[in-house]
Amino acid sequence: MKIIIDGRTNSKTLTMIKTSAESGATIVCAHSAENYYLAIAADMRLEIPKPISYAEFIGGNYRKRGVTSVCIDNVSSLLNYMTKVPIEIVMVNENLIEN
Repeated sequence: MKIIIDGRTNSKTLTMIKTSAESGATIVCAHSAENYYLAIAADMRLEIPKPISYAEFIGGNYRKRGVTSVCIDNVSSLLNYMTKVPIEIVMVNENLIEN
């Protein structure tokens, strides 16, 4: 697993699209961003699997589409989507981070 930690407007989206195109991983994003990712990929002349929403991901609805790996857009938004209470802290094992 690779974790991208960077500020806004620093090519995180482009990196995610390139990764999806190269690996075939499906992008998991907010429902409103699905077409956004497809449009950017088209502008880049890259083919990516149709992105799925946080709701589809949490509900497991991606299994019937043959999804074998995912790229998660904005994991903090996904965590906030999953709970209605504030998240105080998130821990990531150091050995999961690739540079």
